[in-house]
Amino acid sequence: MSETSSDYEMDSTDSETESITSENFDEVLEVEELDNIYEFDEEYHIDLPSTTVQRKYYIGCYKYIPTENILLFVNKVHSTTFFQFNYKQLSKYFFWYSGTFMPKYPAIDILQLHVLPDDTFVAVVKTYYIKIIQRTWKKIYKQRKQYISNRMCLGNFYHYAIGKKTGPSFPGLRGMLSR
Repeated sequence: MSETSSDYEMDSTDSETESITSENFDEVLEVEELDNIYEFDEEYHIDLPSTTVQRKYYIGCYKYIPTENILLFVNKVHSTTFFQFNYKQLSKYFFWYSGTFMPKYPAIDILQLHVLPDDTFVAVVKTYYIKIIQRTWKKIYKQRKQYISNRMCLGNFYHYAIGKKTGPSFPGLRGMLSR
């Protein structure tokens, strides 16, 4: 009995369905998730001349190139995409859609983009500075709470009522990083 082309097509699709459902189900779901991220972020993809993206901030990943001693700007997502998907999914997305060899789960950072004269996109990591500001603010917040609790003491009510200053002024944001 000879096989027709339609029989062959049916057999090939059945075997593909079997292999997808039995062994590679997680991989197929992963590819679909990554494609969903790409499609969701696609409306924010804009091809701009290199002068208009200079010094803009992006959520993305970078790769260190030791021979050039630069951080190569690899990929980015829009902030809406960042809040729509979880960190692990986005990290996988950056791994697969970067176009270069990267660690399995690359770090996602806030990056400032700089364009070199040879049109190389270089990143400056800004997440580090945010962490410094957070630590400093945590110290100032502690000082504020201490200031408020000191003002609530009965002895300080009397000094406040007669117009005496009772220690340093209320700590604030002004001069926060100069302390």
